[in-house]
Amino acid sequence: MNSANLATGIDRVGITQLIGRRGQHAAGVWLAAMFARASASTFSQRLQR
Repeated sequence: MNSANLATGIDRVGITQLIGRRGQHAAGVWLAAMFARASASTFSQRLQR
């Protein structure tokens, strides 16, 4: 169990380093899109009330 978790952690670190800045940029864009979507939905809910 511990060795599997360790291997997964190493894989994640390797993938993260592999993706690098491009992946971080994509994650930032995704987070920004999700935040905009959430704020837009709350804003529309406030307008409906």
